[in-house]
Amino acid sequence: MKTSVVFLFLVLGAFWAPLGFAQPAREVPVGDFRKLTLQGNLRVELTGGDQAQVQVFGTPAELDEVTVSASGKELTLKTNYTDGLFEKDQANRRRPIRVLITYVALTGLHTGRGAEVRFQSVVTADDLAVEVHSGSRLKMDVQATSLRLEVGEGGQANVSGRATVQKTTVSTGGELNAEDLESEVVNIRANTGAVAQVSASKSIDASAGTGGSIRYRGRPAKRAINTTLGGSVNQL
Repeated sequence: MKTSVVFLFLVLGAFWAPLGFAQPAREVPVGDFRKLTLQGNLRVELTGGDQAQVQVFGTPAELDEVTVSASGKELTLKTNYTDGLFEKDQANRRRPIRVLITYVALTGLHTGRGAEVRFQSVVTADDLAVEVHSGSRLKMDVQATSLRLEVGEGGQANVSGRATVQKTTVSTGGELNAEDLESEVVNIRANTGAVAQVSASKSIDASAGTGGSIRYRGRPAKRAINTTLGGSVNQL
């Protein structure tokens, strides 16, 4: 378990190294949005502001491969993964396209297909839903009354801040480090090799199965713990 947590910190830290090359930028006009979907070979940094804005950095060919679409209050950015298009680093890995996004307010975030996402500012919301799937990676700081988290399919998330009520599902090799996310009430499920760390001050309802592992910090007065098929729940 300790190995998995250390690995998560190292991998998340490596994402945000400077790209080290000059790139042209394309500013994409967008309307106000509340939900955001990010998928593909993207390295995304987000910050709060007074007006929504999207800037994409890359070679001309790479810029053409980024699709930006909107439906109602939901904004989607994704790459098309054209073979041979993306330049590679010294380790023969595709170099991600850098994206800077300014948002006014967020109620939902979905990441997938290996996207790397980091927030530069605290996300404040009454009700916030976050999904991290398909090998994507997320680092964020939140202040929320209610937070719903889903991490799965090899996704990795590092979430800090405060959420009064937290409802979390981690599955299929997902990794969640939310030890520094202060929550009063936590409901968490982990299965199929998933790994999670959380913090609860008043109550925790934790269930782990099929090799899933949950570790929690705090001394909540109410505890409901259930483990099956090699799952484990332990107090830090």
